[in-house]
Amino acid sequence: MAIVEKVPRPIEASRQIGYLTNVYTRPAHRGQGVGATLLAATTEWARHHGIELLIVWPSERSISLYDRHGFAALDEPLVWINPDVE
Repeated sequence: MAIVEKVPRPIEASRQIGYLTNVYTRPAHRGQGVGATLLAATTEWARHHGIELLIVWPSERSISLYDRHGFAALDEPLVWINPDVE
């Protein structure tokens, strides 16, 4: 997980978000609670450290895992993609 400092805002709120990207469990270890244990530890750490939110891009298969740990789909943000960067 990468911790990202947010741009200052006029309201008092946490100034950090966590960029998790995803949690991956090797196929031989799936279904044994490894991913769930790792995700539970990650969210507990984020809660303890006042991280405002965690961002993750799940695969179709992992959506239920994130769902069980309190992640929810929100409206997508507006995104600008630099056409000069490949």
